[in-house]
Amino acid sequence: MFALQFVGVIQSILTAGKQLQKLVLEDIGTVSSQHKPVHSSLLRRLISTASSSTVLNSAMKLLSCLNKDAADQGDVLNLFIASVDQFPEANPSLKTK
Repeated sequence: MFALQFVGVIQSILTAGKQLQKLVLEDIGTVSSQHKPVHSSLLRRLISTASSSTVLNSAMKLLSCLNKDAADQGDVLNLFIASVDQFPEANPSLKTK
């Protein structure tokens, strides 16, 4: 169950970030009347961060490394798709002596 929820959270971050990109974050004076601007500077910063290309790219990269079939089956051990050299710190056979 954890694996499926983990994949769901990452997918939700990606979906929410894409939706947040559609909000109007410009200053109130420069926005057309058909758009409702975000008035709070703190909220604008939070939305900007959550919808940033850095966050969205990281979410996409992580999703591409997740085995969704393993997540559906609750198989935590096979949840991550990784090449042998992708995470050398987690592979004791690759550590230098």
